[in-house]
Amino acid sequence: MKGQFTILSAVTLMIAIITISIIIANANLRLRRYQEYSLPPIIINILQDYSRMLSASLSKATNEAYSVIYLKRGNINYAVKKAEDISKNFVDKWIKSFIDAYAGLGVNLNVKVKLDLRWSKGTSWASILTGELIVEIPSIGFKLNRIIKQTGISIERVFISKIGKQYYLHVIGISLDEGRGIPLKIEKLIIDGREVNFYHYYLGGGLNRYLIKVREIHRYVEGYFEYNNIIIRVYLEI
Repeated sequence: MKGQFTILSAVTLMIAIITISIIIANANLRLRRYQEYSLPPIIINILQDYSRMLSASLSKATNEAYSVIYLKRGNINYAVKKAEDISKNFVDKWIKSFIDAYAGLGVNLNVKVKLDLRWSKGTSWASILTGELIVEIPSIGFKLNRIIKQTGISIERVFISKIGKQYYLHVIGISLDEGRGIPLKIEKLIIDGREVNFYHYYLGGGLNRYLIKVREIHRYVEGYFEYNNIIIRVYLEI
């Protein structure tokens, strides 16, 4: 087997997880501050639905990418393009439905989204959707500029250890929305081209450990993880 197995100390893992959580919490602070202000009810409704829309859009996009790569065995570039189309179409429908619902007030919404699927080989992986919202309601003389919100999950560390004859896959998962470590359910786990069985142990703080039912690992690990119906792919070469 190429390379060496890495075992990180518990203290190092917890420091890394806490640091990442603080950064994520600060990144979403701007939206929460807007919600603390005394805003017209329609703006509060828009902001709340905006957050829900981004999460739903990311869910649809990542499930489409998973379907293209794993179920249809398509390449990752095509999968990302399909996911971006799904996300954009969902956002466009949301804008239209909101404008139609408040047609009497002349609501204007402008939303830009950027999908970040880091699903290839690397040292960190992500399924993140960033949205930028502008709201104008001329009838009440109100304008809200550039509300930026990120939603999604990231995997900041993946490593394998071997204890005796047993292989363990360790994965640190982070939720951007919640600003904390999360348990990750595995949809599929593939070792050297073969789907394998596993046992999941959630150790807290975002650290997930999976006992892999294999005798040897020679080339790569490919895993599809899920949290709140958002999927993220990991590809780790050994």
